[in-house]
Amino acid sequence: MKDRREHPPLELDVFVPVQMPQDFVLWAMEYLNANSTRPISATDIYAMFQAVGVVMMAGATFPGTREQAYEFAYASYCNTMEAICRQRGYDKHPHRHLRPANDE
Repeated sequence: MKDRREHPPLELDVFVPVQMPQDFVLWAMEYLNANSTRPISATDIYAMFQAVGVVMMAGATFPGTREQAYEFAYASYCNTMEAICRQRGYDKHPHRHLRPANDE
C-alpha cells in the first residue's frame, strides 16, 4: 500500500545518513568549484554521492583512477537525467545549476 501522506522535505544539510569517503568529498568539492554557479553545500556533495552510487550499483565501471570513475559515473547519471528531462519536454533539468557545455 502506498503512503499518500505529505512528507516535509528532507533537510540534508542537517543530517547526512552515511559517512562519505574523504576522497569522494575532495573530488566533489573540486568538481563543484570548477563547474558550479553557486556556493558549494553539503547537500550538493551528498546529492552527487547518491548519483554516483546509483550508477556504480547499477554496474557501470570505468577502468581508471577512482576520481575518473567518479567523473564517469556522475556524467552518466547527468546524461540519463538530461535524456529523461528532454522526454518530458524540458530543455534541461529544472533544478540544474551546473554549467556543462550543452547548457549554454
